[in-house]
Amino acid sequence: MSTQHGKSIHNAAINISSLRRNADFKKSMVVGVKLLFLILILSQNSLATVSLPVATDYSKWQPYESAEPKSVITIESVEIPVPEPAPAAVQSPAKPRQPPNKWLVLKEKLFFFGLQKCKPAPPQVRPVESAPQPPIRKTVMHVKTPGNKTLEGVRTDLTVEPQNRYLISCKIMGEGRVMLSVLRGVWVYGPQRQLSADWQDFELEFYTGTAAFSATLLVSSAKPQEGSLNILDFKIEQIKAPEMPDVEVAPIRFEAERYLDEGTAISPVKDKNAGGGAYMEGGSYYCLAQNVPLPRTGRPFYIYLRAMANNAGMKSMDLVYRKEIIETFARVAIPAAGKWAWVRTGPLSYKIGESFQVRAGGAERNAAARLDSIIISTRGDLSEIELDKVIPGR
Repeated sequence: MSTQHGKSIHNAAINISSLRRNADFKKSMVVGVKLLFLILILSQNSLATVSLPVATDYSKWQPYESAEPKSVITIESVEIPVPEPAPAAVQSPAKPRQPPNKWLVLKEKLFFFGLQKCKPAPPQVRPVESAPQPPIRKTVMHVKTPGNKTLEGVRTDLTVEPQNRYLISCKIMGEGRVMLSVLRGVWVYGPQRQLSADWQDFELEFYTGTAAFSATLLVSSAKPQEGSLNILDFKIEQIKAPEMPDVEVAPIRFEAERYLDEGTAISPVKDKNAGGGAYMEGGSYYCLAQNVPLPRTGRPFYIYLRAMANNAGMKSMDLVYRKEIIETFARVAIPAAGKWAWVRTGPLSYKIGESFQVRAGGAERNAAARLDSIIISTRGDLSEIELDKVIPGR
């Protein structure tokens, strides 16, 4: 009996060792899979940014106004208080629990074919008092606006790699209602915010198809008023987009009346001469088509519009990417000849976004823009005859 009992104990010990090895192997597999997914997610992160050392020289900023009196710019190095960090917590080592009787543990393992884990008591957390941080010295740009116009402030001219998305950011405190904006052929306006005695973070994301553009900080108001701004940590970062395959996009045609703006006050106008038998018409800044998909190709592409104006008071259409803000990325002149004509813009990049809108430009009263069709292709040399032959597919 003693011999058989010893063999049973030996076999049980072997089984326990095997179970431990299997458990350790499963744990290592789970950890390995989690690490693999984390690496894949990080490698495909389309929101990664790369800092560009082009926007930190405040000496290159100048007043936005062209007429006197202009905004006054003062640059100085000042001490900025560092916010007190949140109380940290440290883990005090806890006394491990005494292991139970080994014979009772072995009996339980044999009965349930499992392992009874001894879990240590949860660590005790106690706050750690940290000494206050000394203030740091930084360069601050002070701006005093004269209060003669509804838009006043400062600007700086920058040069970047074209056909990319960028993020400009800074901290501002002071008096007045301020917005961060960008001018690169057409404007991109950030949200307006009221300043206070506390530093506020400002950010503006945008796409630029050109290398040169201007970043501006503007005091905006319904009536002219003075403003006082303090600007800190102004910088620009390139937003890294995922790579797209270098593939050709054959001409594809979208009918404007199939991409109606939700809640729009305008309706399709029937016309036998229109590509799909109807077109969209609207006055200043009306959305004529929305959620038109952009191609996912690494090649530059072009957008063609079959458009016209009802009179000479309407001169253009805007191509808009809309996320948190309205971002016009292209402006196209349209003819007022009383007949349909194809107009083109490009080259453009997939980095603009996933879809876009077509809007009527600013115009005189009673002037309207008419949009029939949209064609997108990587070919930039399509003739009107070739464009007319493209069969509406969307």
